[in-house]
Amino acid sequence: MNARIASTIAAALLAVGCVHLNRASDATAFRDPEVAMVLSVSNIVEVREGNVARDRATAKAVKDFASMMASEHALRASKTENALAKKEIPSADSDLSRQMDTDSGKEVAALRALTGADFDRAYMDRTIAFHRYVIETIDKTLKPAAKKKEVIAAVDETRAAEQKHLEKAEEIRKGL
Repeated sequence: MNARIASTIAAALLAVGCVHLNRASDATAFRDPEVAMVLSVSNIVEVREGNVARDRATAKAVKDFASMMASEHALRASKTENALAKKEIPSADSDLSRQMDTDSGKEVAALRALTGADFDRAYMDRTIAFHRYVIETIDKTLKPAAKKKEVIAAVDETRAAEQKHLEKAEEIRKGL
């Protein structure tokens, strides 16, 4: 029970902590390089957290999902990076990309403190919250800021993958 409360609080803190970085007005502060970096960091987060969950999850569905997350996001990161590099579109840090990375580090530390079913539920709650956050960030900040067609394509592909992963995560979470 305490793990469930801690997981809920952690997810809420993530959402609250990033709200100020996810307004429609933030789109004017972003250029394609900042958009590219947020996409990159979102993939890094999913790989990092997926690897931890793949190793620590006890439920087969959670373990399989975590493994899928790590592999699909590693592939997406590579594909996006290569496509943007071909067009000489660099990545540039922003407050948002740094905050996402920092929050993920904290989430991984919190997840490592949990075991068994508590871990499984906390990981799924985290991944659901993060996917919702990324989708909202894409819709409100990244999509309006993206200008070059390669960046727009990467944003659109990421949005579609995030939605698919969110739906699968919600389905798995219901079964825990």
